[in-house]
This record gives sequence, C-alpha cells and structure tokens, in this order.
Amino acid sequence: MEKYAIYRYSFTEKPVENDLFDDDSVEKTATSDEKRREWLDRLFGDKNTEFTIKKSNKNDAPKLPCKVIAHTEKIVLLRLVNPKQVTIWQESEAQPGLTSKIDKRKIPSSPFVYIVIDCREGSNLMAVEIDTNVWRTTDNIAELLSMNINMQLDGLNRGFGIKASPATLPIDFLEHSYRLIKKDKLKVTKLTIHFTRGKISPKIEEIIKNDAYLKDLYKRMFEARDAELTYNFPNGNRIVDGRSKMLEHFVLLIASEPKAGFRITISYDDGSSYACGKDIRMEFLMDETAFLGMLGIGNLFPEQSMGAWFDYVANEIRRNSK
Repeated sequence: MEKYAIYRYSFTEKPVENDLFDDDSVEKTATSDEKRREWLDRLFGDKNTEFTIKKSNKNDAPKLPCKVIAHTEKIVLLRLVNPKQVTIWQESEAQPGLTSKIDKRKIPSSPFVYIVIDCREGSNLMAVEIDTNVWRTTDNIAELLSMNINMQLDGLNRGFGIKASPATLPIDFLEHSYRLIKKDKLKVTKLTIHFTRGKISPKIEEIIKNDAYLKDLYKRMFEARDAELTYNFPNGNRIVDGRSKMLEHFVLLIASEPKAGFRITISYDDGSSYACGKDIRMEFLMDETAFLGMLGIGNLFPEQSMGAWFDYVANEIRRNSK
C-alpha cells in the first residue's frame, strides 16, 4: 500500500473576458461550486488522455508526461512523470588476463507518482502519492498541478480557478498524538524524521549533541539517505512510555527552529499518518482494493472503491478535527 498526502482544493474567482464572437460567454461561466466541479471533472477528459503539465507559465516551457489513467464517476486518476538522469556504474568486458574497467554514465529514468482528484458533489479533496525519490515534497506537485489546471480554465474563460492546500488539523501535535494512543488505543508503527541535508544549523546541532535522548539521532541523521531517518516500533509504543520521552524531544527539535526544514511523521497501526512541521498534515495509506478498483480490476463498481476511500479520509479528517 502506498501513502498519499491529502489536499483540499477550493475555488477562486477569476474575471471573465468578453468574447466578441460569443454573446453568451457570461452565462456560460460557472458560479456555483457544484457547476465548477463539473467543469473541473470535464477538464481531464477520458482514460488515456494526455493532460498537459508545463513547468512554468511560459508557452515554450518543457512539458512533463502526465496521463489520465482512469476516470470514472467524477474521480480522476493521473500518472505524473518526473524525467531524470540517474548515474550507474557499468563494468565493461575485458580481454583475458586484463582487469575489466568500470565506467560511470548517466541513463534516463522516468519515475512517477499518482494523483487522485475527487470531483464528486460536495467533495473538495485530492490525494498525492508520497515518494521523495520522484519529488522532494508533495507541495511541489500540488502547486504544479493547480497552476496547469488554472491555465486551462483560463483558456476556457469560465470565471474561476482552483487553489490547493494541505489538509491539516487545527490542534496541538502532541495532544493529538496522545489522544490517538491513549483514547483510541492506536499503536505507533514508525516515526520518520524529514530534514534538509546540509542545512542543519549550529543551534540544532548543539540541541542534538547535548540531549541524552537524541544522541543516537545525531549519528544516524548524518548517515541517513534521502534526507529521511525512520524509527520502527514493532513492539508497541516505546515512543511515549514512562522511561522515554522521545516524542516530546522530537517535537522540541522541530519547534526550536522552524526554518531548519525539520518535519516528523508518525504512522499508526490503522494505516493513518500525521506529519508535524509547520502544521499537522493528513497522510493516509491507500488500500490496494481502492486503487485496483479504480483501474477496473477486481471490482464491478470501480467508482465505489475509490469513492469509499475518499469518504473514509473525509470522515477521519472531520473526526480528528474535533
């Protein structure tokens, strides 16, 4: 199961340009949210349609490969590719008696993420797959998608655009974590620290070096790959027991310098995750049934499986926001 960051999209007002060749242009603008969802849904086209994604607003900007993988009952599944060059080491064949030569060269790579957009009546959610090997942050993906959606909506002259923002919780991170563990009886399965390599300030280093609970973190952080460090908790909630105050210390580390780029994500045994940085972000595992159902595999009603997953996510956001 893959993990997805949840975003809310809202509609913004855009001025409508008068069309000299269309006297009804103003009447064709979408003024209600439901009518706007219809236009947003229609924007993506049918399955296998290429959806144009440009890297900037320039007309000659390079395009990123993006395709509509599935589109059923106002739920859209996109696959967005981020072409890269990766370095490989290749051993060449050598003549008998000679040592083979190892050459370094770059080869093209096409890693991708999935994006799911719910355009059903009353919904305003989208889910972006989390994969730091493809994009460093899901915010970059949400911003890029919103920009290109707005460019196409502007061309249609419908009088609106969209704005995507992370789905967050308006409560204290520690308070929320303890409520899930103690009241809801959830167990922590892992804790991941996200940070920006090469940008750890002397202030942060001093905090880590002089904190008994974080000494191991200091060593492991500088050995970590992809600017992430994960602690697994297979035997329960050692993270919050009486002998260890790991959670409080991790949160203290983040709060000590918000601009340092630290963020932690706590994952629970019900499949949910909550990330703490500037805010508490909502992240959820997508079960295989929902994803395959969207592709029309193993489910006679594909829209119901993904729709049920989005309904679950929306209910969890409401439940945890109280």
